[in-house]
Amino acid sequence: MAARSATRRFKYLLAGILAALVVWSIVWFVAATIVDRQIARAEKMALDRDAILVCAERHVTGYPFRVVVRCESGSKVGANGRKIALGGLTVAAQVYDPAHIIARVDTPARLHFANGAEIEANFGLAHASAQIDLSSGALRQLVAEIVDMGMSAGPATLAVAELDLSLRRNPDMPDNLDIALQVRDAVPREGLEPFDFILRGQVAGGSALLQGAPRDLAQRAAVDGLPIIIEAAEFACGDMVVTLKGTLGIKPDGLIDGTVDVAVAGYEAGLPYVSTMNPHAEMVLTTLLTNFFANAPVTMVGNKEARSISITIDDGRIKPGGWFTVGTIPPLPFRFY
Repeated sequence: MAARSATRRFKYLLAGILAALVVWSIVWFVAATIVDRQIARAEKMALDRDAILVCAERHVTGYPFRVVVRCESGSKVGANGRKIALGGLTVAAQVYDPAHIIARVDTPARLHFANGAEIEANFGLAHASAQIDLSSGALRQLVAEIVDMGMSAGPATLAVAELDLSLRRNPDMPDNLDIALQVRDAVPREGLEPFDFILRGQVAGGSALLQGAPRDLAQRAAVDGLPIIIEAAEFACGDMVVTLKGTLGIKPDGLIDGTVDVAVAGYEAGLPYVSTMNPHAEMVLTTLLTNFFANAPVTMVGNKEARSISITIDDGRIKPGGWFTVGTIPPLPFRFY
């Protein structure tokens, strides 16, 4: 009797497992179908708006726990005469955690402009992780990494060993966009010395970009400009290290205002890249910087002694110490109005 009872319980358990598998399979295939139809709908909407959105040879896989969308070579997105063509794209999410999306881009990636110019990027790895607010569809956070990237635009080239980018809404001021960028071992041209660059900052009102509302940000910037807070930035090449922090504002006409605190170390040993362009200019500029910083306050950048100065930028005019103009920054090539 006990043996028959145990056998019956086992059959019930097996039947329950099979039923759960059937229900889960239905849920997965329904989710995969919804995703596939939404992509097809987005492609049609883009076409109706004279835009480009193509997921070439689209197929949805990942059963049983993931939904994976694979777009093959020939996939592209664009509008207004500009488009990005990809060697392939894979986007995946767990069925039980659809708010977390992981994506991988296959090489090459080509950016085409309306004037016929083209930028091509090849890389060893390019992937990203995103957190989505499912209730509104807004992007809460994006983390991206590109490894062993080479870019070319005609004769101009750029090689980067690693590029890391992070975007998120500022937890203390949700209206602001937090930006963190790190570029490691970047070579602007073959044969030149590599440089590293780090940036942490905020764009006031920039979280509108994560919410898919760039027009709202542009309308606000057309009236008030676009404030950018540089929490920390560092450029390092050879013996030279430059750090800065401060607040800049991009005005509606593209001109820049603001004040930044700059510290420079290692300039006595020569200026990166200047010697390649003009060896005589490097000697002149090094002498000018040495004389200019002679009486500037001493600070430390890492373990290096540096000289610091506050620089005011007034309608694009660069004024060290706020005294006199030593150069100008041309208006940025976009307008908010």
